[in-house]
Amino acid sequence: MASSTSDVKRTIFVKWNKQDFLFDLLLTQTVFDLKLLIYEQTRILPDRQKLMGLKMKTSTTVAPLDTTLINDLNLTSTTKIMLMGTPEESIQELNTVKKQLITTVTEVTTTHMNKVQDVDNGVEVPDLSEGQDEEVNDTTTADPDQIPYEKRDEVRAKIQRRLNTYQAKILNSPRIGKKLLVLDIDYTLFDHRSVAETGAELMRPYLHEFLTESYKNYDIGIWSATSLKWIESKMKLLGVEAISQLRTTSTMYEYKIIFYMDSGAMISVYTKEFGLQDVKPLPVIWEKYPDLYTQKNTIMFDDVSRNFLLNPFNGLKIRPFKRAHFTRTTDRELQRLTTYLTMIANYEDLSLLDHRKWEQMIETGTFIKRK
Repeated sequence: MASSTSDVKRTIFVKWNKQDFLFDLLLTQTVFDLKLLIYEQTRILPDRQKLMGLKMKTSTTVAPLDTTLINDLNLTSTTKIMLMGTPEESIQELNTVKKQLITTVTEVTTTHMNKVQDVDNGVEVPDLSEGQDEEVNDTTTADPDQIPYEKRDEVRAKIQRRLNTYQAKILNSPRIGKKLLVLDIDYTLFDHRSVAETGAELMRPYLHEFLTESYKNYDIGIWSATSLKWIESKMKLLGVEAISQLRTTSTMYEYKIIFYMDSGAMISVYTKEFGLQDVKPLPVIWEKYPDLYTQKNTIMFDDVSRNFLLNPFNGLKIRPFKRAHFTRTTDRELQRLTTYLTMIANYEDLSLLDHRKWEQMIETGTFIKRK
C-alpha cells in the first residue's frame, strides 16, 4: 500500500559557512519547521535566515513563505540550499566590537590615522581574515614558461575540448567595438566567507558604480571557479542580475552582463614549480568570439593570480575583499579601478601594458608597458 503524503520525508541539503547540513522533513511540514531545525544547528534565528535556492514548484519567481509546505517546494535529490544569516551571539559580539571601535577611533593617534590613510590609498597591509592561507599560498607566478614543453600540447588539447563542449550562459548580446572585462566573484566582488543577513553587507563597495562606468567601454563577463548555480545565486543576491536583465525600475545604474562562465570552463595545467593548477584560459572566450574579443582588447580581474597563468598579460590581480563588516568603509579598490579602466579604454593593445603597475599609471597619468 502506498504511503500517504503525511508519512513521506524529504531530505534537504543546506550549506552555510563552509558547513553542510542535512535535514529530514515530512512533506506536510513547513518552511518554518525547516528554519527551526536550522536554528538548532546554527543559532541563526528564523527571521534572520535567508535561504537561497529555495523555490516553489508552481513558480520560480515567487519566494516560498514560512507557511509553505515542503511538498510545495521544487526539490530534487541534487538541490542545494545556501543559507545566509548571522548567529545571534555573533550579532551581539559584533555590536560590542563596533562600540569598541567607535571609542578607539576617537582616541586614535596621528600614526594610526596615517596607516588608515595608507589602506584608503591602496597600500596593501596584512590581512589576517579567514581564507588568508589560500591567498598566502597563491605564489604562482603568472608565467606560461612554468608549463613544461612536453605538457603544452596537452594544454592546447584541453582548451580545444572546452571549445568543443563548454557552453557559457549568455545573458546579453556582445557589442561590436567594445573591449572585454572578465570578472571573478569571490573576494573580487563579494566576501563569500563572512556571515551576514543581507547580500549588501558582503558586496564590495562601489560595485554597481564600477559596473555602470565600465560598461560604457567594456562588455562584461563573469567567470567564477564555482558552479553556475552559485554564480546565479550570488548575482541575484548582489542585485547585479536584476539590473543586467532590466528587472528593476531603478535607473540609477545601467549595465549588462554578457555571460556567466563557471568552473566547467577551467582547465588543470601542470607547472614546474607548483604542480597541478586550475586556471581560467581566456582563449576559450577568444576563439568563441574571434571577431569581437582578442588578447589585445581583454582584461581580467581576479584575486588569485594563477587563474590567468595562461594569459598573464591580460590579468590584473585585485586585492581580496575580506572581513566585509570591518573593511567596507575603507575599501576603494573598485573606485580606483574604474579610473584605470577609463584611462586604458582607448589603448590599442591592453596586453602590452604592465597591469601590475595600474596604480602608478593612474597616479602619474602615463602608460607603463611591460618589459
